[in-house]
Amino acid sequence: MVDTLAFILVVINTALLVIVFFRLQSSASKQDIINVMHLVRLGRAKALVESVEKVKKGNTKYDVEELLGEADSPTDGEWIYYLDEHSGYVIAFDNASRVETVSAWRS
Repeated sequence: MVDTLAFILVVINTALLVIVFFRLQSSASKQDIINVMHLVRLGRAKALVESVEKVKKGNTKYDVEELLGEADSPTDGEWIYYLDEHSGYVIAFDNASRVETVSAWRS
């Protein structure tokens, strides 16, 4: 009885995983997959260095998040992205939530 119940649970879990996989696969665009592969190949720090150069004064917070991903330490006025524990980038926003400055920092 226990073996049958365990088998049924495994089949249900497998079916759910397959459904989730196909939904994720259908929702990701080709560009999304290319971006993820790029990040994996380069590593987060190198990808951040390359991508932060694309952030320009006047970009919205949405634009920044599309380019760099979620900030490591976000506040209303600035977002911090860490390269490591001793360096990173600070994206400062004006009152309209648009990029005012992009600066690198090192401690």
